Formats: sequence, C-alpha cells, structure tokens
Amino acid sequence: MAPRGLPIQKSRIKIRQSELLLFSSVYSGQIGAAMLAIWQSFLVVVICSLCGRCFGQTQEVTTKLVGKNRSELKHGYGNCQRLYPKREPTEQLQLPKLKSAEPLFYEAKLGNAKDCTFTIVLDSTQFDGDYNLAYADLNNDNILDGTSECLAVELGDGSDKDIPVRVKFEIEVDGQPVPYFVDFQAFNYLYAENPLHKIQANLEKSSFRVAELSLGGRLLSVAILDLDSNGLFNDFEKGKTFDGDRILFDFDEDGYFATRDGKNNESFPLSRFHNIDGKWYEIRPSRDGRTVRCTEANPSMGTLECSPLASQVRLYQEGQTLDLKFQEGKTAAIVGKYKLSRLQIKLRGKDRYLRINEEVPVEIVGGQVLQRKFGMGIQVRPMLNLREGEAFPRVKLEIKDSEGFSYTLKTEDWDDASFGVILLDDNGQAIAAYDLLEKEGSHLSLPARYDGKYKLRPLLDLEGLDASFQDLEVEIKRGEIVLVDE
Repeated sequence: MAPRGLPIQKSRIKIRQSELLLFSSVYSGQIGAAMLAIWQSFLVVVICSLCGRCFGQTQEVTTKLVGKNRSELKHGYGNCQRLYPKREPTEQLQLPKLKSAEPLFYEAKLGNAKDCTFTIVLDSTQFDGDYNLAYADLNNDNILDGTSECLAVELGDGSDKDIPVRVKFEIEVDGQPVPYFVDFQAFNYLYAENPLHKIQANLEKSSFRVAELSLGGRLLSVAILDLDSNGLFNDFEKGKTFDGDRILFDFDEDGYFATRDGKNNESFPLSRFHNIDGKWYEIRPSRDGRTVRCTEANPSMGTLECSPLASQVRLYQEGQTLDLKFQEGKTAAIVGKYKLSRLQIKLRGKDRYLRINEEVPVEIVGGQVLQRKFGMGIQVRPMLNLREGEAFPRVKLEIKDSEGFSYTLKTEDWDDASFGVILLDDNGQAIAAYDLLEKEGSHLSLPARYDGKYKLRPLLDLEGLDASFQDLEVEIKRGEIVLVDE
C-alpha cells in the first residue's frame, strides 16, 4: 500500500501531448532537446509534490547468505522454531531401518511450497539405547537417506551447554530452491501439552542475509533476520520481537550489529518504512531474502501528543511498526490506524519509568495533532487481589491515568525504589510500612493485635509527575485482611 498523501489535483496539470510535441519542434536543435528534458523533469517534480510521495532513487541489491557456520551468528538473536514429538509421521515417507524401540517424529515448516513440511526422526543406534542420531529430510523429497541425511546428535537438557548440530535444508520459496542453515537440538523438557517422552526439539539460530545499501548519503551494511523462523525474510513484525522478521543497520560501521544497546540500537522491526539519518526509505526484502529493494519515500505524517514526561512509544499496524521518541510530549508518526504500546513516562532517577500495560487503538491523521491524556492525571491506590487457591488477598498498587489506562513501574534499582503501603490507624498515624512485589502483590504479615479498621496508603515516589494518591479502607481480623470498604 503506497504512502498516503495529498490527492493529485488534475485541474492544475492540463498539458497535452500535442503541446509537448509542438514545444519540441520549435526547439529542434540541441538547446531545444535540453530545454525539453528540463521541462519534463519539472513536470515530474510537480506531480511528485501534488501526490504527496517522493519517487526517489531505487536500489535493488543482491544479498549474501551468512550463517553457514554457527561462528558467523554475531547479531545477538536466537530465533527458534519449536518441534514437538509424535509417534507416527503425518506424511508418507520412505524411511531407513530404524533401530530405536520408540523413534520420535518431528515436523518443521519452512518456505511457502504447498508441501513445506520437513520431517526429522529421532532414533538410536540400539533398540533400547538413548537417542543419539536423527534422520532429517533435508531436501523434502519424503525420502530420508540413511547416509547423507543422518545426523549424529547429543540429547541435551535445554541449557546453554547443549551441543546442537548445524544442518542445511533446501527449502522452496516461490518455486525456487533456497539454502537455509539452522541448528537442530533435541533435549529433555517437561511440557504439559506434549508429554510424550518429554523430549522437545528446536530449529534455532538460522542463517540470515546481508547486503549494502546507500542510506543517508553513506553505504551501510544491512542484515535481514528470519526471526519468526519460517524460512521467509519479508514478514513484517507484528508488534513483538520474533513475531515477524527483523532488520539491522550497522550505523557505526564497526562490522557488528548492536541489538541490546538502547543508546546505540541498530536493530528494528521489519516494516515498510524506515527512517535513516532523517530520511524515509521503503525497504522491501524479497520472500527468499536474496534481494532487497530500497526506495526513497515521503510518507504523510501526523503528530501524537500526550504527557510532557513521555519518553518513547511503539505504534504498530499490519506492515508498519514505529518505535518513536518524544520531544516535550510530542512525536511525529506516519499516518494510519495503529495499536499503541510500550508508552514510557519518565520518572526521577536512573532508568525509572511508568509503562502502559494496555494496547490502545489510535489513529494518526496527516497534518493533524492527536492529543491524548496518556500518562497524565495519574492516580495511585492500593487494591486487593484474591488469587485462585489462596485464602487471603494480596495487596497491590494500582496506577492509572485520567483515561483509565493502567501502568507498571519499571526500574533497574528496586533497592532505591519506594514501592509499598503504609498502614494508618483511625487517627491517621502510621503504625507500619510494607514493601510490595510489583507484579504479584504481597500478603501482609500483620500482628494479631492489629484487629480493627485501618487505611492503606500508597508508598510510591512519583516526584515530578502529576499524580494523586488514594487510601483504601480495610478491616483486619487475626492478622489478616478480610474486608475492603470500596
């Protein structure tokens, strides 16, 4: 879908082909030809400005396959397709003679062929021995060769000490064979939905594609990662890492991709548009990842405005994810209907912020400012949460803004964070203070002498934030909270 912009106003461009021919005939010499070229270029510029998009230079480059060996995987991601054991295969297969009393069958889905199922059989060299070899249908011909497709495997325990085997699949994408390298690892694992032998297998840390693109006036190395592990490289990320593919840019040109450094991040959700050094580009990998097409773009923009303490936010829709930074509570965004998530409200102190819990629908309109109350009018109050199987409620802190959306406190130093409640008597005197677990809430350990009615007051440092705090009336019997007066 092309970037939305201003509609072409055809009434302003009434130049007929006959007029261009007449113009060309009058200036029939070299000067006339040059003037005609300038005139036609002028028309292109005018049309571009009227339709609201930029028909900039397009690059289409061939990528390089990286990751034949595990040592080449230096991007920091461990993508994985989980495989679960079956007693029998779902495909008609020609199998070698299996020796295990209970061979296990796994099925991987790779590529986009009508038959994209690759079967792997976990076997043993002895009838009652441990699983120590596997047969993998590497070319998906449904014939598992006992020699060329036999893998020596070591059953692991799901830890970093496991030793996987690197394998090469020949998958099919759009009717063409494509090499795909990936680790295979089987390991003991307790998984309630697949209890068979409790042995799971993974295809993980697959090969990826690297190319060089001219972006922002310089030549940058770009990597395309198949993070959803399906053998395709053009799946737009759908709001969460590993739910779609990823694109990496080597901005500092050091030969590596920074994927965990928040200040120097070089990793982004694969989307239609990307902003590089202040310029927008439409970047489209092919499905098989062998080529990347890049075009300068000029998408229509609008503005999101909320709390002046907002620091960053994620907007995502089908085909486009935007990780945005705020300046004084405002950020520019490409027009469209999005789900808003990961909104952060900066607090005093190192790496302390509130993060919104919900995903909120928002619509960005070209040339307009969307004003919302996210992170404004914050209200904090204790609440009780009675969990299934527990006799007494836990005490939690509820943090909501004026629009009713809830937030979670995030910090790297909980020892320096005040997060709890104060117990007040009838006279409003504090008689005890309790720290709370941020997510689960906490049971309060109360002396039996505290029988009676009390108030719980939030204990939370939100200095600098427009916030109000509400008490909660409670009744305590035999050291336990038994009644809440809403």
